[in-house]
Amino acid sequence: MAAGPVFALLTMMEEEGEKVDEEEMKRMMNFLASKGVQNVICGGTTGEFCSMQMQERKEMMALVRKEMQSAYVIAHVSACAQQDCIELCRHAEEVGCDAVLLLPPFYYASASAAGIERFLCAVLDSCPLPCYLYNFPRHTGNSITPAMLKTLVGKYPDRIIGIKDSSGSLETATSFKEAAPGLQVYVGNDNIADKVLRSGLSGSVTGACNVLPESLIDISKRYREGGQEDVESSGEDESRELIQSWHQFVSSRDEGEIPCTKAAVVLRMRSRHILVD
Repeated sequence: MAAGPVFALLTMMEEEGEKVDEEEMKRMMNFLASKGVQNVICGGTTGEFCSMQMQERKEMMALVRKEMQSAYVIAHVSACAQQDCIELCRHAEEVGCDAVLLLPPFYYASASAAGIERFLCAVLDSCPLPCYLYNFPRHTGNSITPAMLKTLVGKYPDRIIGIKDSSGSLETATSFKEAAPGLQVYVGNDNIADKVLRSGLSGSVTGACNVLPESLIDISKRYREGGQEDVESSGEDESRELIQSWHQFVSSRDEGEIPCTKAAVVLRMRSRHILVD
């Protein structure tokens, strides 16, 4: 299982945008590893999986596994077609990934709970790796509910090891923990990393903090070593303030989070410092 914050990797493309830039990917992964990153998601939302061909997604899994040998690698395997999900699950095992991340079906919104469960079960039946489910209703149009999670864990107690919740509601995330106390629950929001830990959840999954990995790792480390008092929101906290400043900067830009993060990571890879004003 993952331990500590999880970093959703960017997909670095060549200038024309038609091919993955493997050398830049390697530099980025080396940069993250040098800052202490130990858990990564390959080809997730931040990795722009929905704009990649199946073969590109497979090649990305192999590249990440090869370059980040000491990391816990979670391969994102979601797709609209369940057979594509199964194919990606099997490939993730072949290249040595540690776990997979799986969304409910998407595009056709407001599917029935029974239909969502059937889709997830069809993939889980054929998935050879431990699985983190992925709740992101804003993009999928379909939710994994706490009741659904409890049912699925009952069917696959040895397969489902956690859930990533990107609903935007900490209350929803804690409801998942109440429904399945033995699972890891990660929240797709690094801006409330301290609140997530104080709520008894496993930590944050981040895309934006690829540019400030040491800040998120610091918050998690202080909590593990010192407990709740070391991540309280009162008082000065340089790591929290850096993360919040970075989010404020990104929100002020028209380009969007992923392009801004890519540009900032490239700058950080070439410099020891970053200024967030």
